[in-house]
Amino acid sequence: MRVDRCKAWLDVPSITFIKKMVLTGIPGKVIDTITKKLGLQTAVERSVFELAPTIQPIINADENFINVVATADNSGTSSTVYTTSTVKDFYLTNAQISGRQAAASANSYFRIAVTLESGETVVISQINVTSGNDLQEVAERQFDKPIKLKKGSNILVQVSNAVDSLATATIMGYNVDV
Repeated sequence: MRVDRCKAWLDVPSITFIKKMVLTGIPGKVIDTITKKLGLQTAVERSVFELAPTIQPIINADENFINVVATADNSGTSSTVYTTSTVKDFYLTNAQISGRQAAASANSYFRIAVTLESGETVVISQINVTSGNDLQEVAERQFDKPIKLKKGSNILVQVSNAVDSLATATIMGYNVDV
């Protein structure tokens, strides 16, 4: 049998072509010669389902990157939500403030204040609640570019009117070794 006559079967994948040759009774030596001359691949790849039991998930944890989630309630004038590390850089990524004003109380603001790397203290999130019947407000901020805070500084939740008020602040960020 000449190699030219076998080229007609080349419209099918290599392994199928070889199986057809075996089924038609072509001797093994001839199959080897044909496979080598035509450059056919005889290896069969396993499907994803066959490989699944052998795949081990690997989590690449970087010890320099630690997520921080901190929450604090405040019914006074000011409370610390989180104190940044004195030896690592802290980057703030999210901040949420919620405030509840009880009935018949004066107007209030609820806010989160941070100290930037430059030393300037700024309010990053604030809500104002007017006096009324048990009102509650929520504000959430996500910083596309994380804010680098001063080392060893406090992230504060503040309330302007401590009478019949409650503020809850949640921050998210990460520490990086310097």
